[in-house]
Amino acid sequence: KKKRLTASSIVLENLSPDQWRRAGEQNSPLPIGSNPMSDTALRRVKQNSVLRYGFEIYNAVLDTSKRPQLTMRVRVFRDGKLVLDGTPNPVSIDGQTDLQRIRSSRAIAIGAQMEAGDYILQVIITDPLAKKNQQVATQFVQFEIVQ
Repeated sequence: KKKRLTASSIVLENLSPDQWRRAGEQNSPLPIGSNPMSDTALRRVKQNSVLRYGFEIYNAVLDTSKRPQLTMRVRVFRDGKLVLDGTPNPVSIDGQTDLQRIRSSRAIAIGAQMEAGDYILQVIITDPLAKKNQQVATQFVQFEIVQ
Protein backbone atom coordinates (compact mmCIF):
# COMPACT_ATOMS: atom_id res chain seq x y z
CA LYS A 1 0.00 0.00 0.00
CA LYS A 2 2.88 2.37 0.73
CA LYS A 3 4.54 1.69 -2.65
CA ARG A 4 7.81 0.66 -1.01
CA LEU A 5 10.24 -1.77 -2.60
CA THR A 6 9.16 -5.26 -1.54
CA ALA A 7 10.08 -8.85 -2.42
CA SER A 8 7.65 -11.77 -2.37
CA SER A 9 8.32 -15.04 -0.62
CA ILE A 10 10.87 -17.27 -2.33
CA VAL A 11 9.77 -20.32 -4.31
CA LEU A 12 12.25 -23.21 -4.50
CA GLU A 13 12.77 -25.90 -7.09
CA ASN A 14 15.26 -28.79 -6.88
CA LEU A 15 16.54 -29.97 -10.26
CA SER A 16 18.96 -32.65 -11.31
CA PRO A 17 21.87 -31.43 -13.46
CA ASP A 18 20.14 -33.02 -16.49
CA GLN A 19 16.84 -31.24 -15.73
CA TRP A 20 18.73 -27.95 -15.32
CA ARG A 21 20.47 -28.42 -18.66
CA ARG A 22 17.15 -29.23 -20.39
CA ALA A 23 15.47 -26.22 -18.76
CA GLY A 24 18.08 -23.98 -20.37
CA GLU A 25 17.62 -25.39 -23.86
CA GLN A 26 15.67 -23.29 -26.35
CA ASN A 27 13.17 -25.95 -27.41
CA SER A 28 12.93 -27.79 -24.10
CA PRO A 29 9.50 -29.40 -23.60
CA LEU A 30 7.93 -28.37 -20.32
CA PRO A 31 7.39 -29.55 -17.65
CA ILE A 32 10.87 -30.77 -16.82
CA GLY A 33 9.73 -33.18 -14.10
CA SER A 34 10.12 -31.12 -10.94
CA ASN A 35 7.42 -29.81 -8.64
CA PRO A 36 8.14 -26.32 -7.26
CA MET A 37 5.11 -26.47 -4.95
CA SER A 38 6.31 -29.58 -3.12
CA ASP A 39 9.94 -28.43 -3.32
CA THR A 40 8.97 -25.15 -1.66
CA ALA A 41 6.87 -26.90 1.00
CA LEU A 42 9.52 -29.53 1.81
CA ARG A 43 12.54 -27.26 1.24
CA ARG A 44 14.82 -30.26 0.71
CA VAL A 45 17.63 -30.10 -1.82
CA LYS A 46 19.82 -33.00 -2.85
CA GLN A 47 23.59 -32.77 -3.00
CA ASN A 48 24.93 -32.59 -6.55
CA SER A 49 21.77 -30.91 -7.81
CA VAL A 50 20.62 -27.40 -8.70
CA LEU A 51 18.55 -25.21 -6.40
CA ARG A 52 16.49 -22.86 -8.55
CA TYR A 53 14.71 -20.08 -6.70
CA GLY A 54 12.31 -17.40 -7.78
CA PHE A 55 10.44 -14.43 -6.37
CA GLU A 56 8.74 -11.21 -7.44
CA ILE A 57 9.84 -7.66 -6.82
CA TYR A 58 7.16 -5.04 -6.25
CA ASN A 59 7.18 -1.25 -6.52
CA ALA A 60 10.55 -0.62 -8.17
CA VAL A 61 11.14 3.02 -9.08
CA LEU A 62 11.45 3.59 -12.83
CA ASP A 63 14.01 5.92 -14.38
CA THR A 64 13.25 8.50 -17.10
CA SER A 65 13.32 5.71 -19.74
CA LYS A 66 10.65 3.82 -17.72
CA ARG A 67 13.07 1.07 -16.63
CA PRO A 68 14.08 -0.02 -13.11
CA GLN A 69 17.74 -0.11 -12.06
CA LEU A 70 17.51 -3.03 -9.62
CA THR A 71 20.33 -5.26 -8.43
CA MET A 72 20.05 -8.59 -6.65
CA ARG A 73 22.50 -10.30 -4.33
CA VAL A 74 22.22 -13.75 -2.79
CA ARG A 75 23.77 -15.05 0.41
CA VAL A 76 23.67 -18.53 1.95
CA PHE A 77 24.20 -19.23 5.65
CA ARG A 78 24.80 -22.45 7.58
CA ASP A 79 24.81 -22.49 11.38
CA GLY A 80 24.85 -18.69 11.37
CA LYS A 81 28.00 -18.57 9.23
CA LEU A 82 28.12 -17.08 5.75
CA VAL A 83 29.02 -19.84 3.25
CA LEU A 84 28.17 -18.05 0.00
CA ASP A 85 28.30 -14.32 -0.56
CA GLY A 86 27.22 -13.40 -4.06
CA THR A 87 27.99 -10.17 -5.81
CA PRO A 88 25.20 -7.76 -6.77
CA ASN A 89 23.94 -8.41 -10.31
CA PRO A 90 21.40 -6.47 -12.37
CA VAL A 91 17.86 -7.84 -12.32
CA SER A 92 16.77 -8.68 -15.86
CA ILE A 93 13.46 -7.29 -17.06
CA ASP A 94 13.64 -8.92 -20.51
CA GLY A 95 10.18 -9.96 -21.69
CA GLN A 96 8.38 -8.48 -18.70
CA THR A 97 5.40 -6.24 -19.24
CA ASP A 98 4.40 -5.33 -15.67
CA LEU A 99 7.37 -3.50 -14.16
CA GLN A 100 5.58 -3.09 -10.83
CA ARG A 101 5.71 -6.91 -10.44
CA ILE A 102 9.09 -8.04 -11.73
CA ARG A 103 9.73 -11.77 -11.77
CA SER A 104 13.24 -12.99 -11.08
CA SER A 105 14.79 -16.41 -10.79
CA ARG A 106 18.31 -17.68 -10.34
CA ALA A 107 20.00 -20.94 -9.42
CA ILE A 108 22.77 -22.30 -7.22
CA ALA A 109 24.67 -25.51 -7.90
CA ILE A 110 24.60 -27.64 -4.75
CA GLY A 111 27.81 -29.63 -4.92
CA ALA A 112 29.12 -32.40 -2.71
CA GLN A 113 31.22 -29.83 -0.80
CA MET A 114 28.02 -28.44 0.71
CA GLU A 115 27.43 -30.76 3.65
CA ALA A 116 24.01 -32.12 4.55
CA GLY A 117 22.20 -29.87 6.99
CA ASP A 118 20.09 -26.74 7.39
CA TYR A 119 20.81 -23.59 5.40
CA ILE A 120 19.27 -20.17 4.86
CA LEU A 121 19.06 -18.51 1.45
CA GLN A 122 18.82 -14.72 1.61
CA VAL A 123 17.96 -12.52 -1.37
CA ILE A 124 18.76 -8.81 -1.18
CA ILE A 125 17.21 -6.43 -3.71
CA THR A 126 18.55 -2.89 -4.06
CA ASP A 127 16.86 -0.02 -5.88
CA PRO A 128 19.22 2.99 -6.10
CA LEU A 129 16.38 5.11 -7.55
CA ALA A 130 14.23 4.76 -4.42
CA LYS A 131 14.33 7.07 -1.41
CA LYS A 132 17.41 6.44 0.71
CA ASN A 133 15.61 4.61 3.54
CA GLN A 134 13.56 2.50 1.06
CA GLN A 135 16.31 1.21 -1.26
CA VAL A 136 16.64 -2.33 0.11
CA ALA A 137 14.22 -5.24 0.31
CA THR A 138 15.26 -8.65 1.59
CA GLN A 139 13.67 -12.06 1.81
CA PHE A 140 14.94 -15.40 3.08
CA VAL A 141 13.99 -19.06 3.13
CA GLN A 142 15.31 -22.00 5.12
CA PHE A 143 16.20 -25.18 3.21
CA GLU A 144 17.86 -28.48 3.97
CA ILE A 145 20.54 -30.24 1.96
CA VAL A 146 20.14 -34.02 1.99
CA GLN A 147 22.34 -36.73 0.51
